[in-house]
Amino acid sequence: LRAAGTADDLLEAALTVAAGGAQTVVALQGDTGIELKSYPDPITGVTAASAVLNVVNTIPGSAGITVAFPDGTPLASDVAFGEAGQAAALIVPVTTPLAFTITIGDRSGTLEVPAQTFYGGVYYNLVALDGGAFAAPQLLTAATSLSQGLASAPGAGSITIAAGLAAPPTPDPNVVAPTPPAGSEVVTAPTTAPDVLPPATPAEAVITARVVLDPGANLQLREFPNSEARSLGLAPSGTTLIVEGREGAPVALVEGQEPPPEAADWVDPVTELDPADERADLLPEATWLNVDYNTPDGGTINAWVNARYLDVRNQDGEIVRLRTLPPVGGNIPGETQATAITPPPIPEDQITAVIFNLNTGTNLNVRRTPETEGEVLARLPLGTTVEVIGFLEDDTWVFIRFRPAEGGEITGWVNALYTRYRLNNEDVDLEDLKLAVGQYTLLPLYEVIPADRRGAIGGGAATIALPTPDPLRDAYIAAVQLDPGANLQLRRTPDAASESLNLIPTGTRLIVESRDAVGGWLKVTFEGETGWVNASFVTVTFNDRAVEIIEIPVDAGVAPAVPADSTPVPAAPAEPTATPGG
Repeated sequence: LRAAGTADDLLEAALTVAAGGAQTVVALQGDTGIELKSYPDPITGVTAASAVLNVVNTIPGSAGITVAFPDGTPLASDVAFGEAGQAAALIVPVTTPLAFTITIGDRSGTLEVPAQTFYGGVYYNLVALDGGAFAAPQLLTAATSLSQGLASAPGAGSITIAAGLAAPPTPDPNVVAPTPPAGSEVVTAPTTAPDVLPPATPAEAVITARVVLDPGANLQLREFPNSEARSLGLAPSGTTLIVEGREGAPVALVEGQEPPPEAADWVDPVTELDPADERADLLPEATWLNVDYNTPDGGTINAWVNARYLDVRNQDGEIVRLRTLPPVGGNIPGETQATAITPPPIPEDQITAVIFNLNTGTNLNVRRTPETEGEVLARLPLGTTVEVIGFLEDDTWVFIRFRPAEGGEITGWVNALYTRYRLNNEDVDLEDLKLAVGQYTLLPLYEVIPADRRGAIGGGAATIALPTPDPLRDAYIAAVQLDPGANLQLRRTPDAASESLNLIPTGTRLIVESRDAVGGWLKVTFEGETGWVNASFVTVTFNDRAVEIIEIPVDAGVAPAVPADSTPVPAAPAEPTATPGG
């Protein structure tokens, strides 16, 4: 037991629950502190046509509480603080208010509990809770559905009350029987109470199915006969469902229309069974049943469930072969009616991209726009997984969402050359992804994102610090290749007779702006001065790749030059020289 909103243990105890049994655990606030107390739940009397009510008193200082029908017929009498009703009340389905009487010392008071419906097949704990400075005590109803069926709603079965699971004493002939609450047919307990009230005989043959799962497990109630279809709710283990039929051929959902095209290709699995073998039946795991689930709050869920988890029987308790059930159109969707039960959230299909095809130590740019000049919002290392939102129309860029470990999120464009895709944790090619539909929504998963969609940084995600651009990237680089100690003349014009502006040491790397028409001279900048160098004494690369001089753009402002005859000159101490690499 922990205090709400904390991880602090207030109490700790071991609880033993026998197979087929049940326990209720209550935290009690006594004079000396909080204690945990468990009560065995008398659930054996619960059937589709009967409910069991047990009253627990958690009001400190109370000498006893009594819960009764408005006419005075008791459900539990003088239950002391920290105790449960010694004899739980076995009742048939009924809608009724209750009278809740509290005795403290020599004073008593009675509170009216608003009308509520008690369904068959349900075990109810009625927990008396203390009030506060501005609130009166209350009676909390905690329902556990165990075996609901056709006779579980009020008026659907035989109407009887047995006050106590054990046989009650012989009625006093001098006591007048209590008046039943309005709108119900209630009689006092018989002289000998049956162990279990028999369900009412339905007017017509009804097939029921009991959910057979481990205790505490629940069965999904699907909208369509498909394990990937939307879940409309959960039916606990032991719940009794009303069977409408098995999955059949698709039908027209609107009167007057033709059945859908897939109805023509439908093959009834019953036709594939051996007609001479009376024991042959459909495989439960391959068979879906259309059922009705009467919810504890009085509503109904019509849904599809897999037969492998059901024990299907007729009104005489005999096992029913699945092949004998009437077919129900497999395209008829399940639905909920008049119930507060909400379906579990619809799972979402997950399309992700993994960053690959990069050199180790390099990162992929996430850009604001789908272009190589777009602003960089983030850089993703090799192997990073991101969420895919959509694709540029020509599939060259991918719009993604990335959530950094430090918080926030970043959306933007990444180059599709460096992404591979996964759908629900399974590898998938882009072409297959274009054809895929959501297994939960049946809608196309591939989405085209317009080029004007811009990436963004939100939720407090940090903006990356962009490094200073490398001026030697994406540029023609000329490396001076001379004998050690020699220098190359930097000329004012592409001519060996032109004025020398400076001396460039061997090994120096220069950014080439252009060349002359012949290709014998290159225009460069050295120590703030722009001039020309003889192309015979340099090697040219572009992003570390050797290139021919002819690849360099021609300087339009220079006329064709006379072939160069300039030669390297020895280093002169009085002349300024450049540091290699400068």
